[in-house]
Amino acid sequence: MNKIYLLLFLTLFSVKSYAGDCPDGSDPIKSISDDGTYFVYKCGGSSNNNSAADTSSNNTSSVKASEIEIYDVAFSSDVLEDLLNRIVSKLDYDFSNHKLAKSVEDANCRFTLKRIVYDKSESGELENWNMALGYINIKDANVDFVKSSWRMGGLSIDPSFFIDETNIKLTEDGHFVGKMAYFNRSVDKGEVPENPTYPTLIKHQRSNAATFKDNKIVEAKYFIDVEDWAGGVLFVTGCRDGILVPKKPKTVKKVAKKVETKEKATENKTKKVAPATQPSTSASDPVISKVVEVTHGDKLVVNIAEPHELADNYIKVSLKDIDAPDATKSCPKQIEFGVKVRDYVSKRLSDASSIKLSNIRKTNTKLIAQVIVDGKDLGNELVEMGYASEEYGFWKPYYCSALTAVQAGQQLFDKDPDMSIFWLERSLILDPDGSNNTLSTFLLSQQYENKGEEKISIDYLKRSASLGWVQAMEELGQQYLIGSRVNQDKNQGKKWLKKAHDKGSQIAETIFCNSLPVAKQNSCRL
Repeated sequence: MNKIYLLLFLTLFSVKSYAGDCPDGSDPIKSISDDGTYFVYKCGGSSNNNSAADTSSNNTSSVKASEIEIYDVAFSSDVLEDLLNRIVSKLDYDFSNHKLAKSVEDANCRFTLKRIVYDKSESGELENWNMALGYINIKDANVDFVKSSWRMGGLSIDPSFFIDETNIKLTEDGHFVGKMAYFNRSVDKGEVPENPTYPTLIKHQRSNAATFKDNKIVEAKYFIDVEDWAGGVLFVTGCRDGILVPKKPKTVKKVAKKVETKEKATENKTKKVAPATQPSTSASDPVISKVVEVTHGDKLVVNIAEPHELADNYIKVSLKDIDAPDATKSCPKQIEFGVKVRDYVSKRLSDASSIKLSNIRKTNTKLIAQVIVDGKDLGNELVEMGYASEEYGFWKPYYCSALTAVQAGQQLFDKDPDMSIFWLERSLILDPDGSNNTLSTFLLSQQYENKGEEKISIDYLKRSASLGWVQAMEELGQQYLIGSRVNQDKNQGKKWLKKAHDKGSQIAETIFCNSLPVAKQNSCRL
């Protein structure tokens, strides 16, 4: 659906850019071009294309000024594929690792999303207010949010985040998995809006998976890990039969009120411009007439001057396809670097002789575009300098959040082993004594084993086992028993398997007993 909406928007945008009334106020007459490839709109009194060519130069100019030609929006296949794919890239999720629900009857459920904070308690404290609420449609594995809204201020008031920026499915065992746009911080009026994050919904060990009755979902509770200090709990209740169909919003014709001073009104009366000599709006790359403010390395506020169709004051612009560090609301290290990048961009723009916007995508609140400074792409320049990343959400796990770094390492485990190692090791640097290090070290052991680097793999395995990760204890114990990756030491093997068994592992006992002679296996106990 995202792709369809994009194409419709671009088509309508194109039509709107060219359509208009005749100078005398009448509607143009629609006809087909000589080659039959496009529509031609002519105002009253105009002749056909052939006769127009026979008139004088002045008359020809007048006819051309009154013609409006509409062309289909056309992109090269490479550009179109890039546009369509990039929109949903931040929502990419591999569902093939899950058994998705089947034969679940249509239902709509009420949901509320509350914040859980971990500042004072490891288990977290649930705040008694709703970050978001609305309804969820469930059909088989498909999960769609309808009549839903965030209540976090700023950009979150745009309902399209629930409509277009969720990619969630229901698993066979009743969990929600996937990715969604998520606003973890509230934004008050006058504060700089924050972009959403895109956390991954996993089969969280604290979640209460959906319960079913007669193949119909009843209720559920899902924990969502977002940041070290806070996450969310999604409550699904009040499920009913059938799918909710949202009503189409009514089209409201907006009439702009024109306010003039007495001086301006007098000026307009004495200075009338003929329609034929009025400057037409331009659809070319707009020139920035003034940089009002640089809020972050990748976020600007600018003015665009007439005659461009996007001309306006105080336009928010985000650099396309890059992520610069946050300069205002983050951990100290990211803010320090973010301010450095912001100051560099401010000076770069202030010294520039030409600043243009290219490859523009317009949203309800801003423009997303390449910023061309004196003929060079500012985004590419920042990436080459190490001042920005092409990976969305890079800087938070790099500077601030060990948990997010671990999650990134998990998500990339099979897709990109090298980047998975990068983020897992980064999590250890950020928080050397963190509670997630048991998992990080175990995953690193597996990654290095896959790369054939046995020494590093065993070092991480021993570290993970020492930190209390049960799977690491089981594997290390087994390695000592058989001596495949370490020198054989059955006492060490039994020691680590006993530790795992004491933590509830039945597999550990099975591994140990299977290593004994057959005659001793039946009576074996750890």
